[in-house]
Amino acid sequence: MTKWSYVKDRVKYAVAVCNFKQDGPHRLHLTVGETVHILQEKEDWFYGCSTKNKSLWGIFPKTYVSVKESIVDKTGPHEAIIPREPPIVQEITSVIREWGVIWKQLYVNGELEFEVIRNMMYELIEWRRKIMSELCLWKCYFRFGSCCKWDEHGNMLNPDITSTIDLYRAHESATQRIKLMANNSVDDEDNRNQKSLSMYVHSFYVTVKNFVCRIGDDADLLMTLYDAKEGRCISENYLVKWSKEGLAKKIWNNLIIYEFYLLI
Repeated sequence: MTKWSYVKDRVKYAVAVCNFKQDGPHRLHLTVGETVHILQEKEDWFYGCSTKNKSLWGIFPKTYVSVKESIVDKTGPHEAIIPREPPIVQEITSVIREWGVIWKQLYVNGELEFEVIRNMMYELIEWRRKIMSELCLWKCYFRFGSCCKWDEHGNMLNPDITSTIDLYRAHESATQRIKLMANNSVDDEDNRNQKSLSMYVHSFYVTVKNFVCRIGDDADLLMTLYDAKEGRCISENYLVKWSKEGLAKKIWNNLIIYEFYLLI
């Protein structure tokens, strides 16, 4: 009889392609689209757990899942599985899974929104298929990425720690970028015969020494470059938290060099 053996790192992540509800000892029930963390294998069976509930371990047939590429992070006390997919694909997949639960509930209740959710899910699935097959145009990828707001260092803005002014500026900037790219983008074949839009990035390094202003509460100091001729901001902005005592909230603030990106 074949013994259970540990799988290789490239086989540790899989997605269920069929429901598995077999009654039996140590069986792991699976739903279509559910992801699993595989630990061991034996002939036609895998042993692992569901990524959404790691307390449930069991066996399931190999034919019921499709192995996906992944990165195994072993730096912590327990290994973590990171899908080797673009972040936008992971986000779309997460949304489809969440809507799938709502979709089933609407079907059970016989509500009219069932058709609306179904059409939206089909559209997202089609977008995901195009991205995974590398047939999606770069402008579509740009639009999806612009739905998330990023700072000047390429990090996603956290609304819990980012000021309202910064979030508003990010939304406004993203809207302008989408409109600009929509007006200037064309298909790859036509783009070869047209002049591409050039973008030059310059960096300014600024250190905050002092901020003189009579305020009774904590304030947000927003720094940006302003073009007086055109009457608009021409750079990304940076936020400094200023306390009511007249000092920066971070005592090491004077050691930081703030980097601004100027887009021309």
